[in-house]
Amino acid sequence: MPGAVFLIGLILTVVPQVDPRKGNLESVRKAYLATRIAALVLLSLIHAGICVARLQSAGEAHVPNDAERYVIAGCGALMIVIGNYLPKTRSGFMFGVRTPWTLSSDIAWEKTHRVAGPLFTAAGAFGIAGAFLFNGIWLALQLTGLVGAAALISVVCALFTWKSASNRDDGTGLTV
Repeated sequence: MPGAVFLIGLILTVVPQVDPRKGNLESVRKAYLATRIAALVLLSLIHAGICVARLQSAGEAHVPNDAERYVIAGCGALMIVIGNYLPKTRSGFMFGVRTPWTLSSDIAWEKTHRVAGPLFTAAGAFGIAGAFLFNGIWLALQLTGLVGAAALISVVCALFTWKSASNRDDGTGLTV
């Protein structure tokens, strides 16, 4: 787990350096940094929780553990952080709802992210609540369903806003 946290941190540090739209990423540096830190903190807390649970169960046959609830709540909190910053992002390949439509139109990017931000924030908030309300398979599926719905709605929104955008790029027209 520490190796995974280190590798993800390294990737999140290096990849923006090769982003073709690095200037846009620089303009929303605070959003990217906050999301990066939140993701790494979440992964570190999950690792710490695993260590604590293993230490508690070292000599006992069964120790009740609600770690999965805290992991899901932590993922919900991460969705809230991401949702908060999505409307503030600029077009880039590293962060945001990256579809062919949003990447080819700044208008589609902006409108899509104004919709996606509140959707992801709501998904995170409902995911945190669901982490402590649901049990069994519903505990695992509720946040996945909420985030999946937010993503799907965002992608559909991207398509429709791109179709009505005045600055859309329809491609080169070349046939290969």
